[in-house]
Amino acid sequence: ESIMIQIAVAGAAGRMGQANAVPSLMKHLKARKPQNWDPRVIKALGQLKAKEAVLSFREHITYVRRPVQLAILRACKNIGGRDALKVLINASVSSDSTVSRLASNLLSE
Repeated sequence: ESIMIQIAVAGAAGRMGQANAVPSLMKHLKARKPQNWDPRVIKALGQLKAKEAVLSFREHITYVRRPVQLAILRACKNIGGRDALKVLINASVSSDSTVSRLASNLLSE
């Protein structure tokens, strides 16, 4: 299965709100090194409000590329809950000003 097909499916699943897509998307993430995560998969998990993704996000946010970090922050805002809020709070004091600014903006919405 090509990565582009998986990304298309992830985007469609996120837009349609199909929670049964969450296990497949989580498997997709866990099969890859965090440095190779695709922001579109993170976005789909956020749109699906996949609380089970937050732990992986929290564990890996400092090790991923900036586009993935920003996608994680937006996903955490969509997912909500205490653990997602912690990710945003921690990111709000990041040494990367782009990351900290987005986290602060999301926290103030």
